[in-house]
Amino acid sequence: MLSLAPVPLQYHDGLRRAALWLWGTLVAAIIVMSLVPDFGPPGELFFDKILHGLGYGSAAGLPFLAFRERRSVYVAACLMLPMGLVLEILQDHIPGRVTDAGDALANTSGVLIGLLLGPLARRLANLWFGIRPDAAPSA
Repeated sequence: MLSLAPVPLQYHDGLRRAALWLWGTLVAAIIVMSLVPDFGPPGELFFDKILHGLGYGSAAGLPFLAFRERRSVYVAACLMLPMGLVLEILQDHIPGRVTDAGDALANTSGVLIGLLLGPLARRLANLWFGIRPDAAPSA
C-alpha cells in the first residue's frame, strides 16, 4: 500500500533548488497580488476561488519538493494558512479590496489539498529519480 508519509528528498539537487526557487517566487507573487489595490482576476466569481485554491495548494505542496527535513516541509506548508488569513484581513484596508470569507476558505482548502498531495509528489519525484523509499535514511 502506498503510504503518504513524507520520505527524505534524495533526488537531483537541481530539482530541489528549482522547487525552492519556484516556491519562493509563488509566495512572493501571492503576497504582491493580494496587496495590490483594485486587483483581481477577470471573469466569474467561482474562477477567483479556483485560482486561490490552486495558488495556495501549490504554495503548500511545493515545500515537499523544496525542503529535505520533514519539519521544514510542514512548517513552510502550514505557514500558508496564517499567511492567507492575514492577507485577507489586510485587504480590507486596501482601496478597491475587501476581506472575503470565500477567499479565505478557498485559500485554506488549497493548503489542505497541497498538504495531502505534497507527499505523493515527493514519492513520485523519488521514483522518477530512482530513489527507493526503503533505502532512504529518515529525516
